[in-house]
Amino acid sequence: MKAKLKGANGFVRFLLQHGEKVGIAAILAVAGMLIWSSLGRPVVDNTKQPEPLKMAAQKASSHVAEMSWEAFSEPDRTDSAKFIAGSGDRTAAPVNPPNYPEIKPLNPQVIAPIKLRQDPVLVTAEDLEVRPGAGLWMSSNPEAIKKNMLAAMQEAARLNQEAAEEAERMAEEAEGEGGRGRGQGRGPGGMGYGEGGRGGMGEMGGMKTKDGVLVIPPTGGAPMQGFEDILEQSWVTVLAKVPIKQQVQMYEDALATARGFNVTADLPEYIGYEVQRAEVTDEGPGEFKTIKQVIPKTVIKTMSTWPIQTPDLVNPKYIHPLLTHPLPPMVMREWGEEITHTDLPLPTPEDLMGGAELEGTPPPAKEEEGDPNDVFGSAARRQTPPGGAMAGGYGGRGGEMGRGGMPGGYGGRGGEMGRGGMPGGYGGRGGEMGRGGGYGGRGGEMGRGGMSMGGGMGPAIEELPPYAWDGLTKTILFRFIDDTVVPGHRYRYRVALALKDVNVDQPAKYLDPTVTARQTQSKKPARHRMTEWSEPSPVAVVPSPGLTFIAQTKEVGSLDPEARLIIKSVDSSHAAEIAIDNWFTRGSVLNFAQKAKIIWSTLYKIDPEKPEDSPDFKFLTGLMLVDLEGGDQLVSKNRNLTAPARALVMDSSGRLMMQNELAQAKTIKQYDFIMKQDAEAARRARETEGGERGGGPGGRGGGRGGRGGF
Repeated sequence: MKAKLKGANGFVRFLLQHGEKVGIAAILAVAGMLIWSSLGRPVVDNTKQPEPLKMAAQKASSHVAEMSWEAFSEPDRTDSAKFIAGSGDRTAAPVNPPNYPEIKPLNPQVIAPIKLRQDPVLVTAEDLEVRPGAGLWMSSNPEAIKKNMLAAMQEAARLNQEAAEEAERMAEEAEGEGGRGRGQGRGPGGMGYGEGGRGGMGEMGGMKTKDGVLVIPPTGGAPMQGFEDILEQSWVTVLAKVPIKQQVQMYEDALATARGFNVTADLPEYIGYEVQRAEVTDEGPGEFKTIKQVIPKTVIKTMSTWPIQTPDLVNPKYIHPLLTHPLPPMVMREWGEEITHTDLPLPTPEDLMGGAELEGTPPPAKEEEGDPNDVFGSAARRQTPPGGAMAGGYGGRGGEMGRGGMPGGYGGRGGEMGRGGMPGGYGGRGGEMGRGGGYGGRGGEMGRGGMSMGGGMGPAIEELPPYAWDGLTKTILFRFIDDTVVPGHRYRYRVALALKDVNVDQPAKYLDPTVTARQTQSKKPARHRMTEWSEPSPVAVVPSPGLTFIAQTKEVGSLDPEARLIIKSVDSSHAAEIAIDNWFTRGSVLNFAQKAKIIWSTLYKIDPEKPEDSPDFKFLTGLMLVDLEGGDQLVSKNRNLTAPARALVMDSSGRLMMQNELAQAKTIKQYDFIMKQDAEAARRARETEGGERGGGPGGRGGGRGGRGGF
């Protein structure tokens, strides 16, 4: 029965009468909306079903487990080696040690704990440099050297005595004649003419061939006795620094508090090194290949073929008997700055002072026999005597004087050494008098088992002297001379040093497990350890034996300017250095065969009675003159004041090089001075034709070895 609510309003009455219907309709509407919205939902496909998802998870797990570094692409890799500091890295601002003082521990240990012996960290050579060169070397059979040794020493003593007497006589004559430096002889060699020669060059001993080519004794290089083989040689000198002080510190850190420590035996001992070379072509650098493994026997065998031992110019504190390869005897030219590293300069004349004589060391013990295939192992068995004498000092430099005056003083005596010690120093430089000074002092002496470094022929070397570190030198010089190169080719080098293993003969109970594991990797433990390979050197371009020197230019502003070049080369058949000068235009290739204008040689002989024409020589420089500049007038009021000449040349490998007249002034002045003196001598000869050439009695004319004055 419906309720009668006459007093209620219409909305209330509507709800009371139809509320159930409205609620049911609302519920149905919401349900319909839910059903409608569910119909638009995406449906899970078959790939998202449980089984496919399980298979995908297993595949991803296997991919992660099998992932390797090589599988990543190059852009996605992060190489940690790029962030590791190398030996050549430098900080922007060097650290100042006083700003970071060492803080002492609060409770320091009274006695350091004893630990097991570890392998010291090995430091390799660093900052490699390469210096290519070409020239003439001397070589001979060791038996021939021994056979001629005594005769050569006797002849040298006789010549030195004659030279000293001649110098003394010249000094007396110069005092009596007002200091005139020209040799005015009685015979046919007066006024600077050789003994019966044609148009000699005073104290240079100059003579002339039939066609007018000058032949004069050389002014530098190793002296020749006549029995040697002269070789045209190209080479590359590989230089590096060996951080000896850092290496000693590494040994102390690893062994100073270890069992069985021996203060004299647990030190770094270098027993050899290995050199690898890679040829660089247009396609890029090739593969590094070993060209030499050097041990003491290797050096001794090489030195046994040298008729003369060349004194080293490097400061003795930087020289290691094994790592610093000795200098081969070079003919006609002197070794210079190219034999040492940039950071280890040659000593100044003030450093070349006399040294004290030190006691030597006992002869080395007999070597044990080992595996012939283990090159460095045999070197490691050599017993090194403790200590070792240091090198003798250097003789002082003689006095100097101007051209045409009295000869300078004598150089001081070089250092000496005891039996088995380091090499003695070389004799001091003789005094200068233009080109005819006094005589150098006596070279360093040597005892049994040492090396004669005085510049003369010494006895056969049987053992390299031991190296004794002075405790202060930070680096020593590594030097290797590669004489197997080909002119025009390009090379890069790297080296690894071999050190004697200080743990090889120690009891197993003293060794750290890491050392034991290393030694047990092979059936027979190695007696040496190798450092890591050094960083590769810069590229070395091997030159041809010819050298060029720009002297002057003319008409640079024209379409066809010219440059006057002095070209020097070497000739092994006559053991000679030869030179010419000529004018060349742009694009000229400086390779040709023609007669020289000057021949420096002691073996090229001229018959004074029947002189012959000089032969044609090959001048091979491998260079092309690309461009030139200079020679223009700098001041309008002085026509002789011109800009220095410069030339751009290109070698056979395509490398461009700049040559400067100012940098080559010494060689140019020497050549021009000789030619000027020859022209002056020829003019005077024409003026005095038919008369006595040398004037009254006086000194002997320019003969052998440059005895006469200018």
